[in-house]
Amino acid sequence: MTYIDTKNREDYTATSGQTVFAYTFRILANTDLKVYKAGVLQTLTTHYTVSGAGDAGGGNVTFGTGVTLDDKVIIIRQTGDDQAADYTVGGIFPAETHEHALDKRAMRGQDLAEEIGRCIKFAITSALKDIAMPEGSSATDRASKVLAWNSAGTGLQLLAATIIDAVSVIAVKGDIVQGNASGAAAKLAIGANGDVPYVATDLLAYDKPWSVAWKKGADLASTAALTLGDDGNYFDVTGTAAITSIVANDIGKIFRLHFDAALTLTHHATDLVLPNGDNITTIAGDEATFIAYASGAVRMVSWVGHVLEHTHGSAAQGGAVVFPPGSIRQVVNTQSGGLATTTTIMPGLNDDTIPQITEGGLFMTRTITPKSATNNLKIDVVFNGCEDINVSNVMTSALFQDSIANALAAGQHELQNNLDLANQIIFTHFMVAGTVAEITFTVRAGMDAAGTFNFNGGYGGRQLGGVLASSITITEIQT
Repeated sequence: MTYIDTKNREDYTATSGQTVFAYTFRILANTDLKVYKAGVLQTLTTHYTVSGAGDAGGGNVTFGTGVTLDDKVIIIRQTGDDQAADYTVGGIFPAETHEHALDKRAMRGQDLAEEIGRCIKFAITSALKDIAMPEGSSATDRASKVLAWNSAGTGLQLLAATIIDAVSVIAVKGDIVQGNASGAAAKLAIGANGDVPYVATDLLAYDKPWSVAWKKGADLASTAALTLGDDGNYFDVTGTAAITSIVANDIGKIFRLHFDAALTLTHHATDLVLPNGDNITTIAGDEATFIAYASGAVRMVSWVGHVLEHTHGSAAQGGAVVFPPGSIRQVVNTQSGGLATTTTIMPGLNDDTIPQITEGGLFMTRTITPKSATNNLKIDVVFNGCEDINVSNVMTSALFQDSIANALAAGQHELQNNLDLANQIIFTHFMVAGTVAEITFTVRAGMDAAGTFNFNGGYGGRQLGGVLASSITITEIQT
């Protein structure tokens, strides 16, 4: 019969433990199959058996041991080159024997076509032919050579290959090969974290990038000698331990610290240079940029956060904030609209003595902690009050400091007979702070005759629902 089947191979991806693999083309003998498992040629009867030889629909290849999951199994026909048909002169001409021989030749042709199809060959459009394979005259001629086209592009030649030692040249993932100064292959090992390649003396090299690109590293717990990690140049600093030095791994490295809590940065002439040589107490959210300018030496170059406060110095000394004379350093205030009373007399009419801290009633108190002992304090007092006896008297209000007996400043207002409204005294006092410790200022007041004196009220009680308010406002001014 005719033989029209052109298939001669099966390709499988095995399931776990699979043993049976079908082939669907005709073979004439069990030995006509070549079986490969994971790229390795298997041996008939040792590794597998074949069924279905001679059958038009093929048969099975059965492994003695189950195949590993995802192994590639290839079954390919390779018909033998022998010719077993024998005809005698004048003898019979058996059709079956003749067809068998013809089928075998057809199968062999198909097998050769499949094999040739896997070979490198010129395209059908190529005009090249009779290209000889160069082989030299000995194994030595071929050793360490590679095939290449000649300079005319008309034939192949053997060229010496450069052998790269995988141990001494390429050692780890990330290494690359470049030509050294002599033109020979040389290894450029992978750089450190954060390095970038650049050209130095016509060769590649690694260094830290000069332009600042922020990369977040792992958080750093605050400690006296804060050591930076190699995983970035922007770090959160946790904890409240004081920092007296910062250990950076590379000279020239620019890095930034974000402080999660209040801690003290302690100035050091080399280890940690801070603006104007002042220690800095951070608050949560502050950030600072530093540069490692020498071995073990770090300098702060910028600050973002709360205002750094310095008494003296210039921006050239490190970019510190400098307050010009007359600038306001702080303002504190207390204000009250509540009603209060006193019956303690504060002499006033025709009295030329300084009001004392024991006279009148205490109505307002405000503290301040000056930024500098040499700064000026401007203290503004607004005081509302009235007598409650419906006679003409004098109301006096005076400012006192801490426990000092004599008043610093005072004001007066005459209370007219039958005047029901609150009266107001406004005065201002200037002084040098004289200290950086807390100062307590108080305002006392009263009238110069027996009776009840109303603070923030008129005759009979409070006026204007509490918005008739008295106050102390203290402004610290830079000198």
